[in-house]
Amino acid sequence: MQEPKLQPVRATLRKPVRLERDPVTGVYRPIDR
Repeated sequence: MQEPKLQPVRATLRKPVRLERDPVTGVYRPIDR
């Protein structure tokens, strides 16, 4: 099973994460800080 580049928002509901846009790839990735 391959992990999608852009994870669904539903997955972020389990753990509080912040979505930040990657300037290189141009995709929004959940980052844990």
